[in-house]
Amino acid sequence: DDPNSQARAIAVETPRYELDVSLDAGYSSESSENARAGMPDLDTTLEIGPQLTINLHDSGWTEEGRRRLRVLLPIREVGATNFKSYEHLGYIFQPAITYRRQWPGSPRTSYSTTLASVWATEGVQDYYYQVDPTYATATRPAYDAKGGYLGTHLQISGRREIRPDFHLFLTYRLRSLKGSSNDDSPLHQEDLTHAFSVSAVWTLMRSDRRAQDGDQ
Repeated sequence: DDPNSQARAIAVETPRYELDVSLDAGYSSESSENARAGMPDLDTTLEIGPQLTINLHDSGWTEEGRRRLRVLLPIREVGATNFKSYEHLGYIFQPAITYRRQWPGSPRTSYSTTLASVWATEGVQDYYYQVDPTYATATRPAYDAKGGYLGTHLQISGRREIRPDFHLFLTYRLRSLKGSSNDDSPLHQEDLTHAFSVSAVWTLMRSDRRAQDGDQ
């Protein structure tokens, strides 16, 4: 599992390193009676670019299962789209360290924890935090965002196999924006945010050839 992306294609893979192209996406946000009231809505964001993965430790499959510690180094181009047009925003760098523990046998069970920080170029920061003079109000002064540190997040995920083709995921995500480059922006509302999600994955088809290390 790669907590830094929703999809990826591996280009180079060795026991120590992996190089791939990964894809991630954000979601749109409508402006209502909040800090962005009267400003343009935030569209869906798309991120794509190369990622270097360094495998610091991999126990391989043993009687006790498998343990992996990895460093992820993705650099992605970021754009915003309303699915009618596309706007290039800039780039982000999101280094992360992730630990994954898997237990052997059936039903398959695993958990992972990831700590990541994000740095973004000015165009990306402008998209979220800049207030142009046109949209300035008495309570929302004009603000010129700058590139730099965007935030840090901690993610903990658990996975449980319910049936061979049906898996349940529980995920908790803590995000800290304290000390970020634009924490004095009038659009910066909270230093800490929390999110908890429950999701399920049903696999309709599998390839005849399974993963060489028994992983999935």
